[in-house]
Amino acid sequence: MGKRAAATGTIQAWKRFRGAGTKSKVNTIVSVLKDSTLECQVPASARSMLAEGAPTALSTAVEQRHKFQIEMFALIAETLNDMAKRLQGKVDEAKSAAAKLTAEQEAKKVELTGASHLLTEAKDAAAAKATEYDDAKSGREQMELALASLESDGVTLKRRRDQIVKEQSKFTDIRDNMLKVLLEKGSEAGSEKNAKKLCEKLMKQISQLGGEPALQASAPSVLLKKPEERQGFDSHVLEAVEAVLQSRLDSIQKSLDEVDSEEKAREPDVATKREEVNQAKAKCEDLKSQLDAAEEVACDKEVAVVATKTLLEESEKTMQEMSQKIDTAVAEVLAFDEVLAIFKDLEERSNVVSEKAVELVVEHLAPAEAQTVS
Repeated sequence: MGKRAAATGTIQAWKRFRGAGTKSKVNTIVSVLKDSTLECQVPASARSMLAEGAPTALSTAVEQRHKFQIEMFALIAETLNDMAKRLQGKVDEAKSAAAKLTAEQEAKKVELTGASHLLTEAKDAAAAKATEYDDAKSGREQMELALASLESDGVTLKRRRDQIVKEQSKFTDIRDNMLKVLLEKGSEAGSEKNAKKLCEKLMKQISQLGGEPALQASAPSVLLKKPEERQGFDSHVLEAVEAVLQSRLDSIQKSLDEVDSEEKAREPDVATKREEVNQAKAKCEDLKSQLDAAEEVACDKEVAVVATKTLLEESEKTMQEMSQKIDTAVAEVLAFDEVLAIFKDLEERSNVVSEKAVELVVEHLAPAEAQTVS
C-alpha cells in the first residue's frame, strides 16, 4: 500500500473497482494510471495524458481499434508493467532486508551465547576471588587477635614493671634517706625530734618486712646513737637492719630482672606476629584489589549480555515490522496482478463470437428460436 494510503487508512480507487463489465474494468485501469502512490518511470504529466485517453482506447474492441489506440494499449501496458516491476521490487527489497536481519539475528544469538558464557566465567572467577579474600581476611583477623593478646601481655608486664620500679624507688629512698642518714648522724639527723621520726618510720618498714622482734626492740636505740657512741654489738644490729632492707631490694631487683627477661623473651614472638599481621594485611589489600577488578569484569560482561539481549529484542521488533511490510508488499503485488489480468482482458476483448460458442448457444434454444438464430 502507498505511503499516503497507509497514512490515511483509505483504499485506492483501483482496488475498489472490481466489476465484471467493461466500464468497471476501464475505470480500474484509469484509476491505476491516476494513482500517484504507484511509482513508475512515466512522468506525472504523461500518466495524466494516458489516463485521459485510456477510456476510449480500452473500451474499443480489438477489431475496431485504430493504430493510435493500439499504441495507446502498448504505452499503458509498458506503464503497468513498470508499476508491477517496482511493486515486486519492493517485495524483493523487503525480503532481502529481512534475510539480512535474520543473519544478523543469528550472529547476535551466537554472540549472546558467547557473552553469557563469559559472564558465567567472570561471575565464577569473582566468587572464587571473594572466597579467597574472605579466607585471607579471616586469617588476618586471627593473627591480629593473637598479636593483640601478646601486646596485652606486654601491657600487663609493663604495668607490673612500673609497680616493681615504684616499690624499688620506695625502698631505695628508705635506705638512702632514712637508714643512711641515721647511720651517719644518729640523733643528730636534723633535730632530735626529726631523728626519732625517721627512726619510727624506718622501724615501721622493718616490721612490715618481717624483721625479728629482737631486732625491732634493739634497733631504735642503736640508730639514735651518735656514730661515735656505738660499740661492739651495735654494729651487728645495724648490719641486721641493713640486711633486711637489702634483702627486700634484692627481691625487688630479682622480680625486675624476671620481668625484663620475660619481656625480652617475648620480643621475637611479638616481632614475628607483627610481621605476619603486616603481611596478612598486604595480602588482603592485594586480594581486595583483585576482587574489585574481577567484579568490575563481571559487571562489564553483564552489561554486554544485557546490551546484546536488548539488540535482539529490538531486532525481533524490527523483524515483525518487516514481516508486516513484506505481507503488505506481497498483497500489493497480488492486487496489481488482478489489474494486469483486467488489462489483458480489455486488450484481448473481441466482438466476434466463435463458431463453437454459437453452436453451444443453439443447442440450448428451442427449434423455432434456433431457426431464427441460424
